Amino acid sequence: MTLSIVTVNLNNAAGLRRTLESTFGAQAGFDDWEQIVVDGASSDGSQDVFAAYRGNPHLGWCASEPDTGVFNAMNKGAAHARGDWLLFLNSGDTLEPDVLAKVFANPIDADIAYGDLTIIKKSGPVTKRYPPPERIKVWYFLYESLPHPAAFISRRTFEKAGGYDESFRIVSDAKFFLVAFSGGARLKRLPMAVSRFGTDGISFNPKFGGLHRAERRRFLSAAFG
Repeated sequence: MTLSIVTVNLNNAAGLRRTLESTFGAQAGFDDWEQIVVDGASSDGSQDVFAAYRGNPHLGWCASEPDTGVFNAMNKGAAHARGDWLLFLNSGDTLEPDVLAKVFANPIDADIAYGDLTIIKKSGPVTKRYPPPERIKVWYFLYESLPHPAAFISRRTFEKAGGYDESFRIVSDAKFFLVAFSGGARLKRLPMAVSRFGTDGISFNPKFGGLHRAERRRFLSAAFG
C-alpha cells in the first residue's frame, strides 16, 4: 500500500467528520491509500463518525480507547499503518480536494515530501509557504519546522527517527523533523497546498504558551546546546 493517513481524535466529532469527508469524499484519481482513526475514548459520539465508513475499502485500523496524549495516539496509528508513506492529518484538519493524485502522480524521490499549509485563522485563511530543501539547513529548525499535516513521511524514515517522542505534549512533531533531517532524511518540496489546519488546537492556545516554549527549549537545547 502506498499511503496511510493517520487521524487522531478526542471529543471532536464535528472536526473528525470534516477530516474524513476530505479524505473519503474528495480524493478522486488516487486509490492506493487507507484511513486510520485513533480515537481517545471520546464521549461525544465520535465513534459513530468513523463507524459510518465501515465496509469502505479505504478504512484501515480504527480504535477508540484511552491514550496518554496526542503523540502516543499518533505513534499507535503509525504502528498499525500498512502504507509505505505516512500522513498525520488530525481531527479537524482537511486535505485539499484531489491533492493525493497530484502528490503521487510520480514517484517521490525523497524521504519527506512537504507542501504548503493553509492555516484557518479567525481573520480568514492564510497559506504558509515553506522553503525548498536547498534553503533548509539544520539551523532552520531553531525557529521553524515542517508542517506535519502537509508532510508525507516514508515509513522507513519515521521508524529510523524513532517516531514521536511521547515525553512532549506539544512539540514532538518539531523534534521529529529535526531528528530526521539531522539523520540524513532527504527532503522534497511539493509545489502545492496540501491541507488546511485550524488554530483551535493546543499549540495555538495561549493557555499553553509557557509549556510550548519550555518544550521547545528542552529539545533545542539537547540538539544545539
